Amino acid sequence: MSKIQQDMTLTFVWLFQQVFSETPTLMVYVMLLLAIFSVQSTAENVSFDVIQRQGFTQNVVTAIVLVSDKESEKEEQEDQCPKIRQQLVSPLHAEVEPDNHEVHFRTNLVYQMHIDEQPNNSLFLTNYAQFLHLVVKDYDRAEEYFKRAIDVEPQDAEALGLYADFLWKVRNDQWGAEEMYIQAVEADTKNPFQVSKYANFLWSTGGEGTCFVFDESK
Repeated sequence: MSKIQQDMTLTFVWLFQQVFSETPTLMVYVMLLLAIFSVQSTAENVSFDVIQRQGFTQNVVTAIVLVSDKESEKEEQEDQCPKIRQQLVSPLHAEVEPDNHEVHFRTNLVYQMHIDEQPNNSLFLTNYAQFLHLVVKDYDRAEEYFKRAIDVEPQDAEALGLYADFLWKVRNDQWGAEEMYIQAVEADTKNPFQVSKYANFLWSTGGEGTCFVFDESK
């Protein structure tokens, strides 16, 4: 009898978890049937005693409470999801800060002072050329300082590579860019960064308009 009661309890627990929790109306009807069954069983002296019925009913009620609590917790979490997403997801609105021309002016002045003190410093010349290229957008002066840096240090792979980027992206001079990329690779043969930049250039341009046109038949 104990085994049967345990199996019945587990069966009802499964029903409440898988079926009745999804259909509240059906759960109410089942509860009414259980109540009627308990009353009828008591009146007709069914084979198992009142204590066993009370234990069975208590187990079922406990299962109902657990399922109800679980559903309430699930609903509460679903209600909080939009709030959590709103806190975690970055806002769609973004403001771009305007250029700080005062800072640009001071930076430009500092570069010029250092270059006046060390006119043959390839690093200063290259960095200043990059500043003119990316920040000030003064492309003519940027190219002038790239050339000065390369004249001072012809084997400066970094200066050659940056000048190659400038010729490719700004001047759209693929022949000149490839020549600079090749010189950068030859200047520092053990530097994989320069090789990867040249490979990216060839991959992006497809070899069209460059010294080494790809043969698609191979």
